[in-house]
Amino acid sequence: MKKTSLLLLAIVAMTLTASAQSWTQKADYPVSGSISDNRCYFSVGNGIYVLDELDRTLWMYDPVADNWIQKSNFPGVQRFYGFTMSIGIRVYYGSGDDISGTYRNDFWEYDPVADTWSPLDTLPVRYSGATAFTIGNKGYLMMGMTNMVNVSNELWEYYPATDTWTPKNNIGFPLRYACSGVSDGFNGYLGFGYSSLTNMWYDDLYLYDAFSDSWSTLDPFPFGARCYAMATATGQYIYTGLGNMSMTAYSDVYQADLATGTWTSLPALPGSGRTSPLGFLVNGKLYAGLGHHLPSASPANDLWALTVASGLPESDGSAPYYWYASSTDEVTLVFRQLLPDRISIYDITGKLIIEKNNITTPEHRFALPNHGVFMVKYESGDTVSAFKIVR
Repeated sequence: MKKTSLLLLAIVAMTLTASAQSWTQKADYPVSGSISDNRCYFSVGNGIYVLDELDRTLWMYDPVADNWIQKSNFPGVQRFYGFTMSIGIRVYYGSGDDISGTYRNDFWEYDPVADTWSPLDTLPVRYSGATAFTIGNKGYLMMGMTNMVNVSNELWEYYPATDTWTPKNNIGFPLRYACSGVSDGFNGYLGFGYSSLTNMWYDDLYLYDAFSDSWSTLDPFPFGARCYAMATATGQYIYTGLGNMSMTAYSDVYQADLATGTWTSLPALPGSGRTSPLGFLVNGKLYAGLGHHLPSASPANDLWALTVASGLPESDGSAPYYWYASSTDEVTLVFRQLLPDRISIYDITGKLIIEKNNITTPEHRFALPNHGVFMVKYESGDTVSAFKIVR
């Protein structure tokens, strides 16, 4: 497995400005006394969802109204440690171990618009405590426990258009559960976790390239090993922190800049440390909270928001280009220095959607949807460069 510096992982065009603002408390999760280890979290659209795996209730937090709305109950059986992944406008949930101790392979789709659950074909595996992330229009499942101590080294790719699972190359680094997985839209990132076989907590970080089906080793997380940490991403930045090591839970929160390879410490989440928290980015705000405290194991229902990013063009003159949204469905790209010979824009599936040759002016407007991730490639002679636009 190759070793890669975080600095070399991504070439991105959007500058996001981290804020030193303080956390703002939001409406508490309304279900008191639930066990946080049995909560599954996901975000789709502008909503943040909490699924209680034991009582099977589903609640959505509306960031605009700052309130919680109860949704349709999950119709499947009770369980612990299932996994979720959001792909497009749907959410997928399954696996885990039920109250009898049986590891399950049922799989479900949730439609947040219709507020309905639909059963899908069964999973090819039976996991508990697995980690998942989404790259483009596919989901990736890994690091699932197959019994009380062993973790599978298999990696599975899910394609919802055909409801099919494809095995990928096995994982070659140390196995663990309670990992954190996240995607910037083009690559997957995995880190942290705990192994009951070795009694080790991990601080190592890895990048998954879906196109080459390969993993790269990143520099370790510099702020301490942990498990059950939060992780969420928006293009250039990954936000992570919280979680626990042994009976110590953390309240620290960090931002990783994929363009520069730097870490920034953000304000700690208020209150005592917590593990198994939620963490999602919605409209430039980082929402974090819930989980439970240690060593008391008391559940936390509080939710907080921190303004962390704004979509701004490059302003310091260091990049040879910048872009900005000139309208809802249009992006303006400006080259500061040498003009390229050709500009090509690809969607997240790798499909070429725009190509422009014979570049004679520094400013160019392109019609792009106001939601999505796009790769821009520009060529000057024999030099080919690329950057990413996240809308």
